[in-house]
Amino acid sequence: MKKSIRQDVFIKQPIYEGGNKAMTTFLQTILKYPVDALESKTEGVVEVRITIDFEGNVTTSQILGSLSPTCDLEAKRIVELLKFTIPKNPRNLKVLFHKIIKVQFTLPKVQAQNMIPPTIQQISYNIVSESKSTENVSTTPAATTYQYTIKINN
Repeated sequence: MKKSIRQDVFIKQPIYEGGNKAMTTFLQTILKYPVDALESKTEGVVEVRITIDFEGNVTTSQILGSLSPTCDLEAKRIVELLKFTIPKNPRNLKVLFHKIIKVQFTLPKVQAQNMIPPTIQQISYNIVSESKSTENVSTTPAATTYQYTIKINN
């Protein structure tokens, strides 16, 4: 007769719905890259240690690996928005959990292929004096043509 397999873990760890991949995707979608980090082209990883209460909410966060002060604040902001699922523990224990989360800061890529090339605009001027009433109209093959009439008083 085989023995039944018992779970070795007495207290179960909190789980993010969808796993680590879903958590990383969530963090990257709400991440707002700080302006000064963009200007200085700062890239890297911020390590944040979070405390999760018995309901699955992030109660505190502490920076372990710093990148820049503004990146650290942004990492703390988005990590505190996480919500975890706590599996049922025996005897309804109210335990605090600690977890280290790495927030990746990568510079956004500039898409040069999608840029619209500037259009060439040509402007033609028609000069009409009051003594003469002839118009010189020049046509150009450009897509957009502007015509102006300038009257000069003699």
